[in-house]
Amino acid sequence: RRPGPPTVKRHWLTGILKCSQCADGMGRVAGFQRSQGARPDKHGYRCVRCLKVSISKHDVDELIRGVIVARLARPDAAELLIDRNAPNLDALADEAKTIRVGLDDAATMFADGTITASQLRTATERLRARLSATEARMAHASRTRVFGGIPLGTDQVADAFDNLDPDRQRAIVDALLTATIMPANQRGGRHAFNPERVRIEWKA
Repeated sequence: RRPGPPTVKRHWLTGILKCSQCADGMGRVAGFQRSQGARPDKHGYRCVRCLKVSISKHDVDELIRGVIVARLARPDAAELLIDRNAPNLDALADEAKTIRVGLDDAATMFADGTITASQLRTATERLRARLSATEARMAHASRTRVFGGIPLGTDQVADAFDNLDPDRQRAIVDALLTATIMPANQRGGRHAFNPERVRIEWKA
């Protein structure tokens, strides 16, 4: 396995996407499509708690990115800069990154048979609690810092967003919206991507 930062960059919505069935955060899973001629290297996000909801990683990554870029390019985007008092976001980002790497490691250990489902649930619940507390502190951090360096309200937003550190991208998503993944419609194909499965709720 590569070290933490590249892993987080590849799976930047880990923990951000919420499962509609149990409200827990969703993690990355490898081998998302394994039947009916699907590519074995396809990745997805799956709820690691109830295991009932999963979705294509590439498709949902692109959808959320597009939604965020469109919001930041709107003329009223400058109104997002509402708070001037910033705690140490760098330290909080490092703490959150370490916890997310731990979640990925736990999922990998379960897939490899190193730990049981019960041990995975226990580890996941504890790490999720820590991650929620850390991200709650990040959510109260300076929105000026979170959105700093982005040419809000311009057509340069997309390039600026793509060049951000993945934890800055996550912080922006978390500050703007909640994305809940609905169950797949079996009649439409288990692995066919349907953007309507991604329920987006904008935060005040």
